[in-house]
Amino acid sequence: MDYERLDAACNKATELWGFDFPHLMVIEECAELQQAIIHKLRERVSTVEVAEEIADVLITVRHLTLIIGEDIIEAAFDKKLAKLERKLKMNDANHQGEQ
Repeated sequence: MDYERLDAACNKATELWGFDFPHLMVIEECAELQQAIIHKLRERVSTVEVAEEIADVLITVRHLTLIIGEDIIEAAFDKKLAKLERKLKMNDANHQGEQ
């Protein structure tokens, strides 16, 4: 991903449309991704269409990240990733006991 280009576009969007815009766009784009995934599971859309919705979500989440603050998001990300890693480790331990 070209973060320099993306960040420049996000900053320009904030200048044009303000700080509320990315909050609303994340909601809208997540809803569209949800719908695309459901349609993909029902074989109504292609993987490419789902990928396009993922790209929209990534762009809008990056925009919101720049507004909220990368340090805050990074701290939350690290916390959530550590939680996932603990769950995976517990899952591995539980499955090893079954063998």
